[in-house]
Amino acid sequence: MTKYQLFTYKRYAEQVLMTPCVLLGRFLALFSSRNDFDIYFFIPIYGLGGAEYVNAKILDALPDQKILLIFTKKSTDETTIKFFQHPNVQITDCSKWTDNKWIYWANFMMRGYFATKIKGNKCATQVFIGQCNFAYKLTPHLPKSVAVLELIHLFDERFCNVWMPFVSFLHKRICVAQAEIDKINEYADNVGIPAQYKKLFSELRLFVEIPEDIKPTYQDNKRLKVYYAGRGTAQKRLWLHFEIAKKVKELSLPIDFYYVGNFQDELPIDIEEYASFTPSLAMGRQMYEFIKDKNILLLTSYSEGFPIALLEAMHFGIIPIVTPVGGMPTAIKHMENGVLLNNLNEEMVVQSAIEALQILATEKVLRNKLSENVRATFIEQFSRMRFDLFIRQFFSLPN
Repeated sequence: MTKYQLFTYKRYAEQVLMTPCVLLGRFLALFSSRNDFDIYFFIPIYGLGGAEYVNAKILDALPDQKILLIFTKKSTDETTIKFFQHPNVQITDCSKWTDNKWIYWANFMMRGYFATKIKGNKCATQVFIGQCNFAYKLTPHLPKSVAVLELIHLFDERFCNVWMPFVSFLHKRICVAQAEIDKINEYADNVGIPAQYKKLFSELRLFVEIPEDIKPTYQDNKRLKVYYAGRGTAQKRLWLHFEIAKKVKELSLPIDFYYVGNFQDELPIDIEEYASFTPSLAMGRQMYEFIKDKNILLLTSYSEGFPIALLEAMHFGIIPIVTPVGGMPTAIKHMENGVLLNNLNEEMVVQSAIEALQILATEKVLRNKLSENVRATFIEQFSRMRFDLFIRQFFSLPN
């Protein structure tokens, strides 16, 4: 028996066991107010991060659709909810039911509730899953006539265990990097997922739009400014970032490090001795004002899709020094428009980053070349028009 078959049989058993709770949800839905939507848009949270940025931009591309946006997990950054608010979007947060381990039965109940609400739509409707655990588990309860569309950001074996039993209910899938699609499909072969589901995937090319009045100011820096902006997770390997910053300080290089994000718990005790930290900033103008005077974006991640932080840096002509993971090597060419680190092991990541920083600290001509080239790459390959056209086609909507 393959892993795919095992997880599928497990899903069958769970569906039988949760039937009373699902039926309760269906019953309660019959007494709720009637409202039809073109798209039911399920995502975990709003917050500071690339995944949330992509979800918000997909909504931006659908102004003519009546959308119910459902958050299924508790969000902590209230400043970012504004990026999801549109006249055509109704927002509901059901996390108190779907993200509460003490009343997990309520998660089952909500599957029945939303399945019945969706089934009751008078107009044809679609369900969008933005890498949302709850929404995958909702799919077996939906009418077969409902198109289910999915965005997945990167390959993660643990997360594959979430979507794997429900892949047969998906109609279209997108991912932000072809390299991650290839990893997912290779994993699918290894665990016995039928080959037909490989054909569901296509690549989503991202973009960022930054107000024209926010201009880069890094040219006048007497000391290079290296930064990281985002969230802190094991995937980002910030401990390597901090180690690099500390060693650069010990070498007395003319380089300063800056951090912004919601990862206070991951900061070393002595961080103030060699770097500056700013608590989480709002996406948009506030973040761009923080970035515009920096010279170098350093990413030490062991896995990525295509980080928004990289696109923001490319827009400003900020030199990326990144690990060759996910979609980053498709845009960044070593010593042409950035630097690709040696990712053989963590020690080599640190060593190659320090070597690159030593070179860039002294070679201004090379810095200018990389900066100009990465800005040109951004202009050529990433645009809102391309993104919006793709999303409209993905949802089978007229342009």
